[in-house]
Amino acid sequence: MIGISPGDLGDLPLGKFQCTEFTESDMARLVNAINISAAAPLPTPQVTESFRRLWGGLRQEIERIDLPNFADYGEQDDFEEETVSEWLEEIEDKILATVAWSGDHHPLELQAIVRDVDENHVRAQHHVDRLVGRGFLHERLSTGRPPTYFVTKEGRAYAVENDLV
Repeated sequence: MIGISPGDLGDLPLGKFQCTEFTESDMARLVNAINISAAAPLPTPQVTESFRRLWGGLRQEIERIDLPNFADYGEQDDFEEETVSEWLEEIEDKILATVAWSGDHHPLELQAIVRDVDENHVRAQHHVDRLVGRGFLHERLSTGRPPTYFVTKEGRAYAVENDLV
């Protein structure tokens, strides 16, 4: 988050998620968390040193961007939570359809899902995880390889009943 703090979000939907402020300490934690979750993480001292070396330049580049002032926008009283729910469901429907079309014998890696649904990795992984949690997708883990996903019986039923496939 640049130019605002988590407290500035109030009841907006983003306030319900974890936030990282654009400070050196928060960004260092984020970079380390991403490294730790990587398939082949780098040694922590190497990541820390690289971050320290690059932080100043990144901060300067971000500071050059003319960002709007969050306070100028005020409260969005007419915001409807339902709109976000429908939008999230649409993304999950696209993901489920993509995985269902691939078939049981061709599970997909996240990279293929990202490409097919035209989403970024973070958002796609979030929605894939939600679909796994709902029992619509199954995650297959293999040592040394990225996870792959295939549709479950419940996911296939949902996809057919909702004309996704």
